[in-house]
Amino acid sequence: MAIERTTVFLPCHTLDDFPTWLEEAEADDLLAAWTAAWHPALVAAVGAAPQWASIDLPVPQGPLLGIVPTTWDDRFAAQFDSACTVGSAFVRRAVGVEQIERAAADRLGLPVGPLAGARWADDFRAVGVAALLAGLLARRMRTHADLESTSFFTAVVAAARAVVAGRDDDGEAALREAFDAVSATRARYYPVDSYVIDLVLVAAATRGTALVAAIDSPVPVAVAASGESITEVASAHPDAVVAIRAAVDAGRVELC
Repeated sequence: MAIERTTVFLPCHTLDDFPTWLEEAEADDLLAAWTAAWHPALVAAVGAAPQWASIDLPVPQGPLLGIVPTTWDDRFAAQFDSACTVGSAFVRRAVGVEQIERAAADRLGLPVGPLAGARWADDFRAVGVAALLAGLLARRMRTHADLESTSFFTAVVAAARAVVAGRDDDGEAALREAFDAVSATRARYYPVDSYVIDLVLVAAATRGTALVAAIDSPVPVAVAASGESITEVASAHPDAVVAIRAAVDAGRVELC
């Protein structure tokens, strides 16, 4: 029986009680489970955008790919009944985005090796986070995101199938449509302008290659660093500081 959907099990009954008080490791587990489910290869294989269900309630009916954040696996196990989930597959006790993605790919029977569309994985994770945040914001505003009434879900699947097939232009267009759908629904219940700042934090331990890669961006970047951090980076990676200075002169980087 073919998998019909991907379900990530979250430690809440509704988005009204979504946990915002988690410890760092718990938050990492939750975010890893949610974002891993949005890898384009997984979305394309399932043919549906991921959804979520409560970890404390019986598993939804129908063959599904279930992803359980490691922190709450014991809670999931307390109500899990394998007899009621024939045809389903589950990813449990996998740690980190990459492990979860690989385990999910194995459950779906995808080929061993790098997943197709990996270059677009971050963009798909971003649209998944955007959808979740839109739902959370909507509940705080005593309404609902209502993405179901838009082209969001069909656009996500179309984008995934396109990038997996190597049709990057089509994938980018469909992904933009998905982001636009999130923005349009947010505008209905929170009609204010929003701005995104690409912020790069520099510490003494920052590697020069990572810093150069971070500021080599097609969009303006704000670099936040103390004088001490810049001095230490300049000592260990002088080329990185030269790159920052050149980017500032070119107007691509702002220091703060």
